[in-house]
Amino acid sequence: MQNEWIIDVLVDLRGYAQKHGLDALSAQLDTTRQVAAAEIASQMDGAPVQVDADDAWGGNDPRGFGARYRS
Repeated sequence: MQNEWIIDVLVDLRGYAQKHGLDALSAQLDTTRQVAAAEIASQMDGAPVQVDADDAWGGNDPRGFGARYRS
């Protein structure tokens, strides 16, 4: 329960990014929120879980923003 505040922060940041047309950042923040939720849930269950968002992504963003896209 002590780490769930980070989900709210990530949701707020994603909303700001969407509002200001930062689409790549918005998508990355959504992925980050999912990773954070998985890690927090694993801590609550008491079982560690391997969470690596890069495993689900194909290659680097061709626009050079560092975001990754599914292949």
